[in-house]
Amino acid sequence: MSSQPEQVALLSVTPIRKGVGVEVHGLELDPVPSFAVIQALRAALLEHGLLLFRGRTLEPEQQIALTVALGGGIHRCSPPTQFLCVYPEIFRVSNKAGEGNLNNGNYWHSDGAYLPDPTAVTLHHIIFPTRDGDTLYADLRSAYDRLGPRERALLGKMKTRSQVPTVAYPLIWEHPLTGRAILYPNLDQGAAIVDEAGAPQPPLSAYLRQHLNRGCYRHKWRAGDLIVVDNFAVAHCATPAHPSALRVLHRTTVPGPRVWWRTSSPSKPLADVLS
Repeated sequence: MSSQPEQVALLSVTPIRKGVGVEVHGLELDPVPSFAVIQALRAALLEHGLLLFRGRTLEPEQQIALTVALGGGIHRCSPPTQFLCVYPEIFRVSNKAGEGNLNNGNYWHSDGAYLPDPTAVTLHHIIFPTRDGDTLYADLRSAYDRLGPRERALLGKMKTRSQVPTVAYPLIWEHPLTGRAILYPNLDQGAAIVDEAGAPQPPLSAYLRQHLNRGCYRHKWRAGDLIVVDNFAVAHCATPAHPSALRVLHRTTVPGPRVWWRTSSPSKPLADVLS
């Protein structure tokens, strides 16, 4: 795959190594870009699954505004946390007690996979990076494509049952906008891969972990990195960060497909969405 920039509508992008997503060049995010550029970003995210922006410094209000513009709405953290409580839309993750939710998400998952209406898009913005604490990203479309016929037949009978027992999704699913076949795992310790009778299948969790690890992109965070993820195209997994240095990441998410990417008109004003 070429590493030369290519033009995608109004965007200049370069494919990321491992084929997971693209890096977007030369685009200012504050103030929020025009609606035409937001449309181009939505189209690029649908095509590539992940967008990387380098060296951006977004205050919480700016990240919230960008999230609303991209998704037509924003998901408030549930349950609310004591961190940045003036911004319930920001989920703050850290490696030090008192600085954020401790070492969250160190398993393969798509954000919101435990919700009745899963969150559609995630924005990860690093505030304080460290030398460790990388994040792994795996393309769920290619993860499905790499399955053989036998594996597809077996996994097609399975569901991922999340922390709430009544919330379960097919392990092999379809992207709600493109219809593309995907794997949709949630390998949280509180979740389980279950068969048609609802019986847990622990060996499948280990298999899926290895399968996703083999095809993943390992992102080493730099100051100001922002990654936008289509949660129905790319899953992610955090790796530990040693508490000898402070690591902080701010996460915002877009609500599920019912409000996902209203592309026919500009998004509502921020004040209307947050009211």
